[in-house]
Amino acid sequence: ALLNDYFGSAAILVTATLAGLVSTNSATVALASLVAVGQISALEGVLPLAAALSANTLVRIWIALRSSEPSFRRTVSGGLVLQLAVLWVAWWLDGIARAWITELSLTMPL
Repeated sequence: ALLNDYFGSAAILVTATLAGLVSTNSATVALASLVAVGQISALEGVLPLAAALSANTLVRIWIALRSSEPSFRRTVSGGLVLQLAVLWVAWWLDGIARAWITELSLTMPL
């Protein structure tokens, strides 16, 4: 919360991403706390949470790729890459849908 006061949403994004390297639980709780006290909206917490999940997934991919078993490396890292791709495609589609809805609501007469 203190970093948010001084640096704004950029600090939230960086902090959540760094926390995600170790655990997504801490990033989730921190973001939920900020939403609960009204420092950020739930919508503003989506990108930092996605960044935390991405950082955590990249660490898990790195760990999987260090395995000595090739089939394990392929299966686990492939599944994690797919999970990461779905996360960011969903985020992107949400942005497109919100823009389309906003534009549609502005052009429709009352």
